[in-house]
Amino acid sequence: MLKSSNRITEDVRQSVVEAARSGKSQYEIARQFHCNQSTVSRLISKYKLINLSDRPRSKSPQKAANESQRTGKSKPAREAKKPAVIVPREVTEERRVDRRSAVKNKNRVKIEVPSTKPEANSMGLLPAQKSFFPLCSLESLINLFQWEISRSEPDLALLSLTLGYVEHFLAVNRVVPTNVTNKPGDSDLLSKTVGEGTKSKRGESSNQGTRSVKPDRGKRAARNELGRKGVSGTQAVKEKETGKSTKKEVNKSVKEGSDVKKDKEGSSEEGSSTEDASKAGSGKADGGKPEPTQQGAPYFPTLDLTVIQALYARFTAQTRGAVDLSCYPRENGASGRELIHRVSDVIWNGLSRSYFKDRAHIQSLFSFVTGTKLDSPGVAFAVVAACQVLGLSDVHLALSEDHAWVVFGKDGEETAEVTWHGKGNEDRRGQSVSSGVTEKSWLYLNGKYLRCTRHMEVAFMVCAINPSIDAHTDSMELLQLQQSLLWLLFDGGHLEKYPMALGNLADLEDLALTSGRPKPLELYNKAIHSSRVHYENQHLYPHIYLAAYHCRNKNVREALKAWAETSVAVQEYNYCREDEEIYKDLFDIANDLLPNLLKEEAVSDNPVSSTVMIYCFVEPRTVHVTSLFYFSD
Repeated sequence: MLKSSNRITEDVRQSVVEAARSGKSQYEIARQFHCNQSTVSRLISKYKLINLSDRPRSKSPQKAANESQRTGKSKPAREAKKPAVIVPREVTEERRVDRRSAVKNKNRVKIEVPSTKPEANSMGLLPAQKSFFPLCSLESLINLFQWEISRSEPDLALLSLTLGYVEHFLAVNRVVPTNVTNKPGDSDLLSKTVGEGTKSKRGESSNQGTRSVKPDRGKRAARNELGRKGVSGTQAVKEKETGKSTKKEVNKSVKEGSDVKKDKEGSSEEGSSTEDASKAGSGKADGGKPEPTQQGAPYFPTLDLTVIQALYARFTAQTRGAVDLSCYPRENGASGRELIHRVSDVIWNGLSRSYFKDRAHIQSLFSFVTGTKLDSPGVAFAVVAACQVLGLSDVHLALSEDHAWVVFGKDGEETAEVTWHGKGNEDRRGQSVSSGVTEKSWLYLNGKYLRCTRHMEVAFMVCAINPSIDAHTDSMELLQLQQSLLWLLFDGGHLEKYPMALGNLADLEDLALTSGRPKPLELYNKAIHSSRVHYENQHLYPHIYLAAYHCRNKNVREALKAWAETSVAVQEYNYCREDEEIYKDLFDIANDLLPNLLKEEAVSDNPVSSTVMIYCFVEPRTVHVTSLFYFSD
């Protein structure tokens, strides 16, 4: 039985295994069989025996007797060791496959499902909220929003996570079954959202969005900025060029569940899919427009309760675990600037250190929780949602036409920057915006910005939906969802002080009319009326919305009047470095859109019986856009 080398006989191997099962340490086994301790360790690992390497070595019986005589105490006998279990080779192979799968899927978006055991201080959803899940259709999601809007404090985190999930699987990682039947009327909308007639050339150059005589109807959808500022499209094109979305996935179990659901929905309708698809393809072939590319049948991803609970728990735990409210006393229930800065730190520290911040589809909390990415207005919204989770009811979102920050304190008197603006990386978090208001910068609208309520913050997240699948295609389902939710907010009176949302809704109605609803022109005029009544006509994009609508419909005189109103409003501002967005839009209107419109009108069969001249010039500190009209019969 003596064997000093690493190679031992089968008899010795069996003896070593039996000794290990009896509870002896590796050292004792090596001495007994005169073999290396490393050999014993390998045998124990091979047969999946109990690891005895960290177990304290037992004392010899003689040493134990001497110690008991010296102390007068006898130690209890060692408990019998349970025999080790040898793991079969098949189980070992399965574990190896699991490890390889984990390495393969390490870059996927992971959603951890929390324990279903109730906690004393639960951060989960309300029972009424849980009753809406799983979400399997557009109607079920609208019902959830309708219930939340009926409350005085809609749950911003829940709604943003839900919208982000739906947008992810309808636009970013769209996997639609091919055997799902189109619904009646979908072909009309499909022809407007897919094809060369509405979305062509949108990502070809930085100014392409404003260089067509008929501005792109889909530019409203592509704007991943504050309230979809207008139809001028400079920012929209920037996003489409540089922000082509990379696909993100959720964990394997969630994806498989969605795929199974999609297969079940489509299997029963396979027979009629070909006929309906052909109808959708030929629905708009007339009128000189090319036939749309088949996008696929309407589809809605399934959102299970376990998934939304996991997302919600992660966001709330991250917020509450990082902010100790006892360190920030609140006088009369009003939040302090230090507390706001701390909450913004939590959001900033949760973002990736390097990513393209102007890319599309990173405006929701779903993008923050699963991908650690947010755009500029998305950060401001996330700060407000985190404050709501902490119970800071006085913190609300503030919006201009190109920026976002927060208001807090008694009656919203205090302001604080919580995000960046434009391409600059300057960190001004915690600072007031009063300096920008004093400078008469368009970025802060001379202090006539939106001070949002909770319901207006819901409208903001709805306006931020980006239905763009690629440079030429919009998601029909997301367009329908956005239109339905905006009408829901409109009926509740939550858009009366939100001109940009009204313009957004008017664009959607111009794309696909809703029976029994106000016409697009009426909605555009409502947006301008809201700007004049509530914000002293300091907002520019409602006029640009209206001008683009008239431009699309060849109403040259009305378009020029709307641009003239824009020039009147812009004279109230001093040009600052951060106002480049509106400067570029007005520059493109004056130098591209307007000349092309007049040229097309001049060669038309019924030209306007007038000569129109518009002069635009820029001084170093101030933007003046002067409109001069000469009418002749």
